Amino acid sequence: MTNYNSLRFLFVQYISDIHYWRNRNEVYTIFVTGLSMGGTLTLYMAEKYPDIHAIIPINAAVTVPSMENVHELGEVRYLDAIGSDIKDPQVKELAYEKTPVQSVKEILQLMEKVRRDLSKVTCPALIFVSDEDHVVPPANAQLIHDEIAAERKILYPLRNSYHVATLDFDQQIIIEKTLEFIESTL
Repeated sequence: MTNYNSLRFLFVQYISDIHYWRNRNEVYTIFVTGLSMGGTLTLYMAEKYPDIHAIIPINAAVTVPSMENVHELGEVRYLDAIGSDIKDPQVKELAYEKTPVQSVKEILQLMEKVRRDLSKVTCPALIFVSDEDHVVPPANAQLIHDEIAAERKILYPLRNSYHVATLDFDQQIIIEKTLEFIESTL
């Protein structure tokens, strides 16, 4: 079992893993989806690889002002984690109790790069956004929608979920709308 002491966020590793699968000969149509930081990585991939067929970011982050003070923390190595931002009281997200400050610094760098290059996203996009999110400001979704260059882009509000919408009350809506979107882009 791992703990927060073993965590390192290296988005370069995630990207190289995705790059490996992308270059395999049996992959023909690529859809990318992700929640939160995964949504940020989804946007990054669409910026870097224009042959991605479509993307589905969910509560993706391109600016989180509450994180920006990490550069002032000095020798602090860990922050209390933001886990289980879920409206459904019956669901608990499995999450570490701490987050490495270095990981937050890296995600801030990634968000800055992604935000700067949003106009490079040209594939269709279904952008999910929780109306109430205590981690990523919902205004991120509108910014993403307005800045990407995709001809087909849909901003879909999630009315009954917090940040971890994939585990929350709107989970089935996300599944259904994602499947509809994928089928409609094939």
